[in-house]
Amino acid sequence: MSATAVRSGLYVARISKAPIRRIYFAGSETTSLAASWTLMLLLFHPEWQERVQAEIVGVCGDHVELKHCL
Repeated sequence: MSATAVRSGLYVARISKAPIRRIYFAGSETTSLAASWTLMLLLFHPEWQERVQAEIVGVCGDHVELKHCL
């Protein structure tokens, strides 16, 4: 790599993209894993499901649009 390219920021831009990609994909993977575990735990604990549903109704209200979700 030439000194001109390093000074112009091309080298820095090429290096900094890799960690950003890793952080993005690691973040999306951990989010999906957390959501999967949450759904699995709710499946095995119906009393937790009831508490979550009650909290959703308490926060969002008892709207007709939410009936298909609860």
